[in-house]
Amino acid sequence: YLFFFMYRYYISKKRKDVVIDSRIIEKIENRELLSDDDIAVAKYVFGSILKSKENINYFVIFILSFLVIFMDLFLNF
Repeated sequence: YLFFFMYRYYISKKRKDVVIDSRIIEKIENRELLSDDDIAVAKYVFGSILKSKENINYFVIFILSFLVIFMDLFLNF
């Protein structure tokens, strides 16, 4: 789990840094025209969210954790 969560932290931080550095939220709120770089930032952030398999990973972690707890309870009785 350590490596998985370190990797997820890295990806999340990278996305946040790109959004903060580009000030894209402010530009959208102010209805400013987006530059080509701004559009590239939006495509990167949205694309990385859509491509991410984190939901599958979280589901697998949940199932495995549930199975381990169930096995522990079963073996200790």
